[in-house]
Amino acid sequence: MQKALSKGAKITFIPEYENLSDINVWEQYLTPNIDLVFISHVYSNTGVQASVNDIVVLSKRTSSLSIIDVVQSAGVFPLDLTALNAGFMIGSSVKCLCAGPGAAYLWVNPAQLDSCEPKDVGWFSHQNPFEFNIHYFEYNSSALKFWGGTPSVVPYIIAANSIMYFAKLGADKVRDHKLCNANAY
Repeated sequence: MQKALSKGAKITFIPEYENLSDINVWEQYLTPNIDLVFISHVYSNTGVQASVNDIVVLSKRTSSLSIIDVVQSAGVFPLDLTALNAGFMIGSSVKCLCAGPGAAYLWVNPAQLDSCEPKDVGWFSHQNPFEFNIHYFEYNSSALKFWGGTPSVVPYIIAANSIMYFAKLGADKVRDHKLCNANAY
């Protein structure tokens, strides 16, 4: 992660012994000198669920952008991104949505579109991707600016089907099933 950042940027970690479900811990580490906070909705190594709503509110108080990682929670825990008003959300359909590898996704708060420009761009990132002028680049005005190059289509077809299937079931039903099976061991 450090290599993807600008020179001089520093990553600060909350120590592993801290309780990541406790907002007081986050208040201790999320200070005004933090530009961006990465929040795992559920931590894969512990199963701890972070208090995402409280952490996003805290990030706004400290003027930090927030990125919510839902890889471990998508389809199991409901999350209303519009109400939450986080900066970004990232995830994939590999875990609880059973869609297999290759289909990651990014949600960008519309309020962030004008102020963020990705470093890694491709032809889909361009305002007019079919212009094919290698001497001119203009960021797409929508969230497509984060898309990059040509994606592999098959993982997205599988993921779309899987996401629709689990959306019809509902997060509560999927979570109840997972908890029931976890207790069987």
